[in-house]
Amino acid sequence: MTPPPGETERPDREAADDPIAAGLTAVKEALTSRPPHQKAVNSAFAATQPVARGDIRLVEPLPWMEGRKRLALVRRVDAQRDAAEMMLAHPWPELATDTDAVIASDDSGMPHPLVVECYVRGPVWLLQIGERAGVLSESLLQAIGDVVVERGRTVEGVYAGPPLAGPTDPRWHLKEDEVAEWGTLTDDCATALLDDDDPWLLDPERLNPGTYGETSDPATPPRE
Repeated sequence: MTPPPGETERPDREAADDPIAAGLTAVKEALTSRPPHQKAVNSAFAATQPVARGDIRLVEPLPWMEGRKRLALVRRVDAQRDAAEMMLAHPWPELATDTDAVIASDDSGMPHPLVVECYVRGPVWLLQIGERAGVLSESLLQAIGDVVVERGRTVEGVYAGPPLAGPTDPRWHLKEDEVAEWGTLTDDCATALLDDDDPWLLDPERLNPGTYGETSDPATPPRE
């Protein structure tokens, strides 16, 4: 670019020695390289929020264990034991059974529907729980209980899937896989709490899809 008549182009060396110009350049570079403000704030806020009942959180295996991160719903928190009881969740309503509660994305804050597997539950250490992806209100937690107990009722937009049709039902094998995967995430905490005679112990029979209808205690969030 040709400078206006009577003016000369400022040498690069002079610009580099100008503290004001150098400061503006540094600010521009910082603004360009940093992530969007709101996204960064939201991410940090979600990661640092204390774990609470109703949270939809990422749960990860302990460093020395195999497995992958999964979404789960916090049922209750025991701060004294540094643990939380959680129910596994997934985003596929078409795979929900009558022991699962389906919540629309508008109600969960998630970008997709949420299926809470009320029978696939157990304790995990708080240190396994990561970023919060959404949160359910107390009324929604109560609705989950109503839907699973009443079998077939729809409450506040929460509904349950159709019953399993036996081992030939494709969802049967999915449920078995979900139980096994959740076990890898909960075994360490459940075993430690077992030694302490904790009341949250998992009953393996309740996690068998074939015995879902035989228990008198549907796995539902407590009405606290």
